[in-house]
Amino acid sequence: MKKWLIGIFLLLTALYFGFCWYLSGMIMHGPPRRDIPTAFDRLKNDWNIDRDSIMQGLPEPEEVTFPGTPLPASPVFEEGAPIMHGWLFPSGKDTADCAVLMAHGITDNRSGMLKYTAPYRDCGCELLLYDHRAHHLSGNDDLVTGGIYEAKDVEAAHRYLVELFGLQSSHVGWVGESWGAAAVLIAAGNDNIRPAFVATDSPYSDWETAISERAEKMFGGWIGLFFPGTFWFVDQRLGINHNEASPRRAAANIQVPTLIVHSAADVETSADQSQKIYDNFTLKELAQLELLDWNSWHAQSAARRPGEYSKLVKAFMDRVAPNFCHQPD
Repeated sequence: MKKWLIGIFLLLTALYFGFCWYLSGMIMHGPPRRDIPTAFDRLKNDWNIDRDSIMQGLPEPEEVTFPGTPLPASPVFEEGAPIMHGWLFPSGKDTADCAVLMAHGITDNRSGMLKYTAPYRDCGCELLLYDHRAHHLSGNDDLVTGGIYEAKDVEAAHRYLVELFGLQSSHVGWVGESWGAAAVLIAAGNDNIRPAFVATDSPYSDWETAISERAEKMFGGWIGLFFPGTFWFVDQRLGINHNEASPRRAAANIQVPTLIVHSAADVETSADQSQKIYDNFTLKELAQLELLDWNSWHAQSAARRPGEYSKLVKAFMDRVAPNFCHQPD
C-alpha cells in the first residue's frame, strides 16, 4: 500500500512539473505574432480603418534599425544584441525639437502604434515606431521576458533618438500600449533615463498577473495551481526573475510625469491592473489615471474615439511638459 501511494505521488509530481514545463514554454515564446499586412487587415475588419486613412498626415516613414540590449549568456537566447527594426517618421524640420518612441502590444508590430501618433505628429516631433524584440523584424528568436529586457530596449531606442537628433532626454517622450506600456513603465521605474513623460494605454500590473487573469477566464481557477511551478521554470530557463516584470513595482520609483489610460470595459486586461499601478506611485502628483467609459476593447480607445483621445493626450502634455510640444512651422 505504501509503495502504491509513493508511486501515485511520484506520478502526480511528474505530471505537475511536466505540465508546468509545457506552460513555461508557452509563456517564454508567447502567442503567434502578426506581420504588418495582417495587422492592417485586422484594423480594416475590426474598425473599418484602412492603411491610407491611418497614415494620413504622416510623412513617408524611413525603415531604420538600431541595436537592442544584449541578454546574459544563456542556452536559449541568441548571442549578442538583437537588431531592432522600426519606422522613423521625420518631422521635416532642419533641427529636431522633440522625439517620441512608441512600443506596441504583444503579438503586434510597429503598425499597431499608428493610432497614437496624431498628438505627437501635431507637435512636430520625430516619431519612432519599432518592433519589440521577438516581434516582426526585430531579433532575439521568439523569446519574451514580460517587459524586463523589453524595457532595456526602450532605453536603447531612447539612446538611438538622442544620438540621431542631438536631443536632451527631456525632449523625448515614451508611449506604450499593453505589452509596450509595461515596457515603458518598467524602463521609467529603472530610472536610468528620465524622459519628458510616459504615456501608456492598457498596461498590466505584473506579467504573472496578466497571464493568470486571462488563463483563469479561459480555463477556470484550477489553472492557478500550476503558476508557481510554471514561473519557476520560466525564471530558470530564461535566467530572469519574473517578479521584475512588474509595472506596479516600477511605479514606486517613477520620477517623470506618467499618463495611464485604460478602458473600463477591457475584458482582456482589467482596468483594475492600471488602478494598481497608479496606487503604487510614490509621487502621486506625477501620475494621471484615466479610466475611460467608451466601451472600448483592450487597447482600442484611441481607435474608437481618435479626436477625444488626442485631446486627452495633448491636455496631459500641456500640463506636465508645456515646453515639449512645438507646432510645425
